Amino acid sequence: RIFNMFDIPLVLDELSINDFDVDNMYNLESQVNELLKGSIFILLEGNSNQVEGIVNIIESKWAPKKKRRRVGYLNVIDELLKKRNRIAHGEGFDVVTANELKEATEQIKKLCDGLLGKLTDKLAEMKP
Repeated sequence: RIFNMFDIPLVLDELSINDFDVDNMYNLESQVNELLKGSIFILLEGNSNQVEGIVNIIESKWAPKKKRRRVGYLNVIDELLKKRNRIAHGEGFDVVTANELKEATEQIKKLCDGLLGKLTDKLAEMKP
């Protein structure tokens, strides 16, 4: 939220795209899921041409949903929190190896450096 206050929206997306060579952070998903498609198929007694026609009509009326991909720094943070939660709650007796700790530390440091750079640049722009 602090980055939104400084008009730096989607900073994690931008850093992830740059640092992880990710092309984008979102997938588009059809509004027609497999359950709905299956229900239409049953109602139309297996007529795949009609099913396809109805699905096309639905997709032309309702835009696909934008779903955020858990890649880049979002994945790094998710994995770190998962491991932390399992350890904190005593689930599975997870052990954090020295390598895992080193990798996580490096990724978080890189993220912090990127965030600091973005904020420093923005503050420099605002300076009179």
